[in-house]
Amino acid sequence: MNRLGYQVRVSAIGGIQSTLQILFVVVAAIPVRVLIERIFSRDVSVDWRTSLIAGCSIATLWYLGVCVSTFVDMRRDAIRGRTPRQSFPASAFWTGMYGLTLVLSAAMVIGTHREGDPMWVQLTPLVFVLIAFCGWPRTIHVDETGVWQRTRLGLKKRIRFEDVLAVAHEHGTTTVVDKVATIEHTPCHAGSSQIQEVLSKRSHKKIYYGGTPLA
Repeated sequence: MNRLGYQVRVSAIGGIQSTLQILFVVVAAIPVRVLIERIFSRDVSVDWRTSLIAGCSIATLWYLGVCVSTFVDMRRDAIRGRTPRQSFPASAFWTGMYGLTLVLSAAMVIGTHREGDPMWVQLTPLVFVLIAFCGWPRTIHVDETGVWQRTRLGLKKRIRFEDVLAVAHEHGTTTVVDKVATIEHTPCHAGSSQIQEVLSKRSHKKIYYGGTPLA
């Protein structure tokens, strides 16, 4: 739906379950940590107030992140549905996660450089940049003639609608297959339901749920 109020309510409700789970794990970890410390040391001092504040802060930040990313995805879905050429990038949540990884990696490189650490220590955070680069979901584009996506090396992979052999959806992943190429819309991409609808209409293929019939 395009209504702003509806999108705000759904975004606010969407993050409650995962936030409560995180809060429960953080709070439950406090007595577990105390028990472990008592096994190895008799002197145990627990700052419950600080631990609870830290747990609530983590849960609050997570809730805000989920709410904002859900709202952004819903707004993008509403806008995307009005254009003939539609793009399905990484969801706002994963864009934020991988973006934060890049920012923290850059901060670590700068920090280790200022501290005068050895070069291998300064370059170690770049491993996280490589992880973000490899894991970042590549944008999927759908136009009037087909669906295409660029690989990690920048090569264009395209499947024309008349060449589509099957479209399948399983475990949150929508897969488009022709004789030589495969394009996957993963749970890390935005617009899962929209891309299924667009692919079904433009390729005139039935969506197979539970796996591709070619397997």
